[in-house]
Amino acid sequence: WHADDRLLAWSAAAPGLRVYTGAPWRPERARGRFGIKRALWLSRDRLIYAPFADGLYIASASDHTRRPQPLPTAAGKAAGVFVDADAPDSGAWALLVHSDGGLWNLDGTPDMPVARRLQDFGGVRRLAVAGRGRHVALLHSDHITVHKWPRRTLVSRFAVSGRDTFGIDLDARGTLLAAGLRDGSVRVWRTSSGKRVAELRGHDVRVADVDFHAGTGLLLSASWDGSVRLWDVPTLTAPTAPIARRVRASWGLNMTQALARLHPL
Repeated sequence: WHADDRLLAWSAAAPGLRVYTGAPWRPERARGRFGIKRALWLSRDRLIYAPFADGLYIASASDHTRRPQPLPTAAGKAAGVFVDADAPDSGAWALLVHSDGGLWNLDGTPDMPVARRLQDFGGVRRLAVAGRGRHVALLHSDHITVHKWPRRTLVSRFAVSGRDTFGIDLDARGTLLAAGLRDGSVRVWRTSSGKRVAELRGHDVRVADVDFHAGTGLLLSASWDGSVRLWDVPTLTAPTAPIARRVRASWGLNMTQALARLHPL
């Protein structure tokens, strides 16, 4: 989900990669006739994706006449590659997770990307990058770690099941961590204290991915139930009194009555 309200969407059940623009989102032309395993924005016009077939590719989001560029490294040759990135429009920067759990750094120029393995990390399943690369979250088999980058200083550690956790993401400042779980819930923690802020429920089955908007802090969650939900996460840390006034003005209810209506016993 790019800061200018462009959204990348893909599905294992339907081939192709789609770019949605605006709010409400409108679909643009789909790219490719292949199944997509993972895709993300590398910059405002460049995206990176891993098809189910093989490899890792960099493509233009606006110029569909340009052929996608394969990443010339062993990092993109094996099945199971997952990627995440944070980069300004002027350059390429990304971290890659290889199918063997190794962590790779991708940089260089758009025409000559270079990937190198980071020897200090292993057993990584998924990752999230925020704050122009200043914050990195790594999902392991039984925990998530949050680091300050590039010094790789450990900030916090959260106990989770790697088998039951699928998508993770950090907000733009690296203060909140979100994770999508197998039971259909989305958990949100504060990275500085490790305290859980919320457990969001709205999906019926596993949440495949989560994504914070860099500008607003809103959170998207995509599930295997075929739905995408938008969560107003900033209200979770807002003072309760203004929210109570809005609820009464909109619905004529106090907070207890509103919660009872939303979640009847």
